[in-house]
Amino acid sequence: MDHVASLAIRNLLHDKVRLTVTLTGIIFSVVLVCIQVGLFIGFTTTTSNVVDNSGADIWIVSTRVPYVEVGVPFSERKLYQVLAKPGVAAAEKFIVRFAEWQKPDGGRYNVEVVGFNPDSGLGGPWNLVEGRI
Repeated sequence: MDHVASLAIRNLLHDKVRLTVTLTGIIFSVVLVCIQVGLFIGFTTTTSNVVDNSGADIWIVSTRVPYVEVGVPFSERKLYQVLAKPGVAAAEKFIVRFAEWQKPDGGRYNVEVVGFNPDSGLGGPWNLVEGRI
C-alpha cells in the first residue's frame, strides 16, 4: 500500500511540474506574439505616416519605386498629364528622402526629410507644435 501511495504522490508532483513548464512555455509564446504584433503595428504606422497625413487623395509614383522613401524623379510632363485628367483639382510633387543629421555636439541622427510645396500645404507637417511651416 505504501508503494502505491508513493507512486501516486510522485505522479501528482510530476504532473504539477509538467503543467508548470507547459504553462510557462505557452505564456512565453503569447508574450512573444504580442511583442511581434506590437512591432508590426508600430512599423506599419511609422512607415505610412507620411502618406496617411499628406492630405492627398491619391499617390502617383514613377515606375520601379520600391517604397515612398526611395522615389525617383517624376517628370514635369507626367505632372501635367495628371493635371489634365478629368476630376483632378490639384497635383503636387513631393520628395521624401532619408538623411543623416549631425548636431553641433557631434551626435548623429537618421532623419526623414520631406519636400513639399509650402503654398499648397499638401504634404506639410501634421504635428507642428510651434512656429510656421
